[in-house]
Amino acid sequence: MTKEARHTVLVVEDSDVDAKILQKCLARAFDVIRCSTGEQALKMLKQQKIDVLVLDINLPGMSGIDVLRKVRSRARKDYLGVVVLTAGSESGTTELALSMGADGFGTKSDAVHHIVPLTHAALRVKAMTDELRDLNRKLRRANSRLTRLSNTDHLTGLYNMRYINQQLEQEFRRAKRYGTFFSVIMIDIDHFKTVNDDCDHLMGSFVISELGRQIRRVTRDVDFAGRYGGDEFIILLPETNAEGAHQVAMRLRDMVNHTIYDNGTNRKRITLSQGIHCFRPEIDRVNEGVQEALRSADAGLYEAKEGGRDRIVIIPSSKSVKKAS
Repeated sequence: MTKEARHTVLVVEDSDVDAKILQKCLARAFDVIRCSTGEQALKMLKQQKIDVLVLDINLPGMSGIDVLRKVRSRARKDYLGVVVLTAGSESGTTELALSMGADGFGTKSDAVHHIVPLTHAALRVKAMTDELRDLNRKLRRANSRLTRLSNTDHLTGLYNMRYINQQLEQEFRRAKRYGTFFSVIMIDIDHFKTVNDDCDHLMGSFVISELGRQIRRVTRDVDFAGRYGGDEFIILLPETNAEGAHQVAMRLRDMVNHTIYDNGTNRKRITLSQGIHCFRPEIDRVNEGVQEALRSADAGLYEAKEGGRDRIVIIPSSKSVKKAS
């Protein structure tokens, strides 16, 4: 049977006599180490795993209160129990120490009787605090996962339409505020209905999923790529002009055009139509808006389809020239 590990207690006491008494009492139940100054204590706390700190208030140099203040102000993965000891004549010390985060308080004169119970009590506080911290960490991770799921399209792993619309508003405001370019690419799979008709809906879902993966490959971490519904996708490109957006669209088109989508049952090639709009702050500062940007990118997408599909059409700002490829 594995022997249960003993907790480690650090005694910070400058008096050799008092330190020996404390060590003798504590050694029955704990592994005990000792140092004489606050500076040494802080150093040892960095070097070793300490469960409880038994701290004399009156220390040479850095006082016990100063040590307690530093201990509680520093972030620690695990909670450190703290028991504060005093000679008993310091007025207001108890209230001060407890208000600063001490878990227990006693006098040296009664240490033989109460130091072990105080240390056990500090360990119970530590156990409850560590458990609470662990639960909070798990809760934060769960909440983070739920947030990701609520923002994500389940089929592609890209952002969903709701989240994309939120980011579109934010990025548009940021572009206006800082005078930066901001581009939108609308993407649609050409003749997607034939994928479902010629193969089946499983193949259609496979193509959409794989296209989502390819879109992630051509975008940056700062970009926002999403499924905008059905077989339509959208990419938001912060601080990107029309030419930069066109390069992204070209990379995606080349990747798709060289791909045979094979789910093990069916094989299919597809092409994309893409519409691009770039917000230009020096031109669109007043009249441009989120909905207009979407309408312009969607108009480019429509023209790409009307022009024969497998095309990229840029619908520029009012003072620019339309570009198709």
